[in-house]
Parts: sequence; structure tokens; C-alpha cells
Amino acid sequence: LLNDCKEDSDLTHSYLYRHQFDITDFLDQKKLLSQELYIIGTGGNFRRLLKIANQMNRKNSRVESSNLSPSILPQIRFEMQTRSIKDRMLDFALKKDQAEVIIPALHIIEMLVDIIPVQSIIVPKASLVDGMLKELCQSNFNENSQLIHPLF
Repeated sequence: LLNDCKEDSDLTHSYLYRHQFDITDFLDQKKLLSQELYIIGTGGNFRRLLKIANQMNRKNSRVESSNLSPSILPQIRFEMQTRSIKDRMLDFALKKDQAEVIIPALHIIEMLVDIIPVQSIIVPKASLVDGMLKELCQSNFNENSQLIHPLF
């Protein structure tokens, strides 16, 4: 959902807004609203947000988490919105394109966690592409095949 393009971000936000009741109806029909729900966040925006959250929490804890708490998202957004793109790049070690899209990405993620009662956002070190490649390899090769890949 989170593309690194402002127009795509606006379209995604608009889509989520229009379909928020469809999403909650689906979750209700599947009886998922009464369960603990988690989002798996893959990609650069999620990894960057996790890194920033861990930096902000480092004052309170020495352990870095691989989970992103939805409750810290408004605080991260505030920190981002009060800085220029250049300051975001300097203060949070962001590349220019990351500094430009991080706030729209945060808006979309916050909207999603407002619609879905999310316990936590899990940010794996492996990407979605890594998982797809692993699945393809497992389904197309037998146990005797030699695969060389850091995930396997």
C-alpha cells in the first residue's frame, strides 16, 4: 500500500477512507475484531519508522525491538512534521526520498491502525520479496536441490 510517490500515497489514503467500513465489516464477519491483531510491515518506510522508534525509546530501554507500537506513531509524526526535509535527513539519517515520503506514509499507517485494532506492527528483517523467493524455491525444488541464499 505504501508507495514512495505522493500521488500514490494520496490515492491510498483516499481508498482507505472510502473503504474503512468495508474493512471493519470484513474483520467483524471473520470474528477478528475480538482477537489481538498484528500488522506485518515490510519495506523501507516500516524499517525506517522502527529504527526511529527504537532511537526514541533508547532513552528508556537498551533493547531494540522488532515490533513497532502504534502508540508511538503520532510522536514520530510530530517529530517529523516539525522539521524541514533537510533536517529530517540530518536528524534521522534519511535519504532525500525517504524524508519526503515518511509523513504521507505515517498518515496512511496511522489511518490503518485507527481502522484496525492493531496490537503491534511486526517489522521483520526479511522483506516481502525474500519471503516470496523462499516460497517459490520451496515449491519448485526438492529437498536434494542445492540452494544458496542467505535466508535458507
